[in-house]
Amino acid sequence: MLHNRRGAPSGNRNRLKHGRYRASAFAQRKQVRETIHAARLALLEAMAELQFDRLQRLRDTSVQEGL
Repeated sequence: MLHNRRGAPSGNRNRLKHGRYRASAFAQRKQVRETIHAARLALLEAMAELQFDRLQRLRDTSVQEGL
């Protein structure tokens, strides 16, 4: 008897059981990784800028005290 079903035959243990390996799932995980990477990079840049400003203020304060 012919079945008009899609996918693996019944009893196939190697069948696709979830969507983890779909192309759209790969693309979504890649986009999440790239977003996290960009957010971490922006955070590091902001922290470096804050540190630079803090050091700049300390230097300016010590120069004014020396006058």
